[in-house]
Amino acid sequence: MNGDLLRRAEGKFDVFLTADRRLQYQQKLTAFGIGVVVIVTPRLQLAIIERAVDSLRTAIQTVQPGELIRVTISA
Repeated sequence: MNGDLLRRAEGKFDVFLTADRRLQYQQKLTAFGIGVVVIVTPRLQLAIIERAVDSLRTAIQTVQPGELIRVTISA
């Protein structure tokens, strides 16, 4: 399922932002022409994510196609 989503996103987007920590184990990301940024946090809440906006922005700007960057946010 995620493979279909990544295929549909490549060519239209530069980066796929997700909280799915298992994505890197489910898909061979180097096969896709899109960078992946994974948000790693114990609770996926807006207030927590907002604290990491700068780290997320940096990851989004630097990730390369086929690469995965994890942004860890403590609760």
